[in-house]
Amino acid sequence: MLREQGTFDPNQVEKALIESDGHLSVLKKSEYQNPTMKDLNNSVGQPPVSHLAGTEVIIDGNVIDQGLAKSGLTLQKLENHLRNLGIKSVEDVTLAMFTPEGNLYVDKKSDALL
Repeated sequence: MLREQGTFDPNQVEKALIESDGHLSVLKKSEYQNPTMKDLNNSVGQPPVSHLAGTEVIIDGNVIDQGLAKSGLTLQKLENHLRNLGIKSVEDVTLAMFTPEGNLYVDKKSDALL
């Protein structure tokens, strides 16, 4: 499956996720990614793009403590974010993650596949 994503060495992978449709998504480590125009114009001192990869804080209704710590949030603040989105419990969440831009992305278990 990695080869289909253009990765032949598992040591080049920073994150790999099996999506709900069964497809594999792969994020290579920064040193193995092709540079974009934004990377080439990146000013000195800014972190590389892959350093800003999304941080999962909930997977299948379970809080990911490491992701929570990396995001700088407490469980209470995460729960407040979820309540603001109309979500009563972390158990109602399939995936919650902070995007590289710092936005909270939430996929609820009640979201049906079509």
